[in-house]
Amino acid sequence: MLEYSLALGLVALVGYGVLTFLGHQTRVTLCKPSSGLERGTGCLSAWGRNTQGQLGDGTTNQASAAEVIDSLGQVKSVATGLAHTVAVKTDGSVWAWGDNTNGQLGTGNNSASTVPVQVSGLPSAALAVTASLNGSTVLLADGTVWDWGYGTDGELGNNTAAASNVPVRVTGLAGITAVSSGSYHTVALDSSGRVWGWGMNTSGQLGDTTLVNRHTAVQANGSGGTGITALCAGHYNTIVLRTDATAWVWGDNTYGQLGNGPVGGHSAVPAAVGSLANVKLVTAGYHYEVAETSDGTLWAWGYNVDGQLGDETTTVRSTPVKVGGLSKVTALACGAYTSYAIAGDGSVWAWGLGDEGEIGNGQNTSTTTPTQVSGVINAVQIAGRDYSAFAI
Repeated sequence: MLEYSLALGLVALVGYGVLTFLGHQTRVTLCKPSSGLERGTGCLSAWGRNTQGQLGDGTTNQASAAEVIDSLGQVKSVATGLAHTVAVKTDGSVWAWGDNTNGQLGTGNNSASTVPVQVSGLPSAALAVTASLNGSTVLLADGTVWDWGYGTDGELGNNTAAASNVPVRVTGLAGITAVSSGSYHTVALDSSGRVWGWGMNTSGQLGDTTLVNRHTAVQANGSGGTGITALCAGHYNTIVLRTDATAWVWGDNTYGQLGNGPVGGHSAVPAAVGSLANVKLVTAGYHYEVAETSDGTLWAWGYNVDGQLGDETTTVRSTPVKVGGLSKVTALACGAYTSYAIAGDGSVWAWGLGDEGEIGNGQNTSTTTPTQVSGVINAVQIAGRDYSAFAI
């Protein structure tokens, strides 16, 4: 990658860069000219943990500030697992890198890679990807869903409990419009607004009224399983957004993740987050959720030991509390214990755990309030999982 030192005024750089103010100087990392890219046109930036090469920069060195992954070119979707990452390029091809112990790179072998390698065996172009801890899922343009990697709890959705280092089709699904993976389960949204899930279900995270792991897709039960416009799978939870702008959650409630007051136990059926209305965005992390309402206010609830709820405390919350210092965002995402948002101007903000550079501000410290990620503006998508993060 190339670096230029620029003196900037009171305007932001076009594309990925660092916002600065009059009289200050900044370092701006640009995509290689040979890639034919300008910032803001699909460049992928990464930061955080990199012990298995999951940042894709050819090293295993941690990055506490965002760096561009030059070799990949234009990207339209990205997701990261425990120690691997998967992405869709604008041409519909799928690429992966990092740990490959369970075949999660989808290359037909179990060799790890610190740089992107192409996934083999997909029958058509991909639209989007998601990742569990040790597996990968892709939504194809034809509405089918394909999985690879870890499969012991049914994560591959093909009626087996075996891992696969090549993509396999999830049985019985068609007309899918969105997918999202938690740690060991995946949920999908179909064109009729119904939610389907497969994989681990020990906390009721599939929402089918049982605690039975599912090796093929089952439909979530009740009002939270129909009329859905968006969904996100967390660690042992699932959160969805309904057409009436209400948020519904199911699964584990050890830290109040259901958002309705009580703490403990679980719910194997969807339950409304009663205090929230006019919801427009939802996301989930490890034992907590974040949402935005139509007035631009951010709300969060659940586990908060690292400040991931953004309310200037580390107090666990069983009902939604306001996230301070940030509003009117265009996208939300969660890592393990770090929250991420894209502001209206395309800048990226993070709060929560920062021990391994997850905040992306050049330091290895946690924060209980939103802090701007260095080196990324004009972002359109954000992805986190465990201790790494990516922006497009």
